[in-house]
Amino acid sequence: MICDIAYTQVNYILSKMSEELKSKIPIDLIEFIKENDNKQYQIDSESISDLELHEDTKKILSVIYTDYLATEEERKKIKNRERILELRKEEEKEKKYDVDVFANRKNSIQENTNNRTGLMVVKKEKWYKVLFNRIRKLFRL
Repeated sequence: MICDIAYTQVNYILSKMSEELKSKIPIDLIEFIKENDNKQYQIDSESISDLELHEDTKKILSVIYTDYLATEEERKKIKNRERILELRKEEEKEKKYDVDVFANRKNSIQENTNNRTGLMVVKKEKWYKVLFNRIRKLFRL
């Protein structure tokens, strides 16, 4: 859950934005941020650059920038970077946990076949021979 301090910091930063940039952000989103900010939390710094941002604040600002303020070209670059980072994380997880379902399955099948002492032979007969043998059995009874 996002903390209310993050909403307060985002609200403060949005209040410092120009009206031109702020008009690109949906009014519903701005109102939501204002409703959820912490009224008791006071921001002392005069400049945004001096402000120590909360981790959630950075995330909210990155989403706002990507979705509403960035150009199409910037948005594509950001999405590509996100995909690359996701792929790297997936690779790290695979290395860390060594999860290869098919390899594990192959190993278990090989172990099972190595443990067997003999194979069962299945004799397959043609369908008409099977039918003929069944009819013959009926008349024997």
